[in-house]
Amino acid sequence: MKRILGEHLIGPPPIEEDIHHNTDLIVLVMRPTRIAVRIRRPGYLRSYDGQFTLRYSRPTGTPTEYEKILKGWGDYFFYGHAHDSQQSLRRWWLCDLNIFRQSLPLPLARQVNSDGTGFLAFAFSTLPQNFVKATNNHIQQARLL
Repeated sequence: MKRILGEHLIGPPPIEEDIHHNTDLIVLVMRPTRIAVRIRRPGYLRSYDGQFTLRYSRPTGTPTEYEKILKGWGDYFFYGHAHDSQQSLRRWWLCDLNIFRQSLPLPLARQVNSDGTGFLAFAFSTLPQNFVKATNNHIQQARLL
């Protein structure tokens, strides 16, 4: 995950920086950037490709990912499906949570697990195209600013 995020948070500087300030690479985001991460275990990709889930309820009442996002916490969301070895990712998406908050998509489904934890499922296709900043399906050239 660090390698993937580095590829999208570090890039070439403007030519003036290179010429005058000895800068060959530049960090594109220079403020605290909060990145939420959710990696699904192997076996879910076939059934749920193109979707992502967020926890929306807990029996304990502890604030959930969904509640925190709606309150404005988090800048980006890294979502992926683990490969069988669980040491690599089969599919991943890097998403802009500000776009999510602006669009407030309707969930495809709600599910409550046997432990009482509730999840909302969303389709990437129901969000604006600029919600996904990068994916290993097709890397988008958008930079995170």
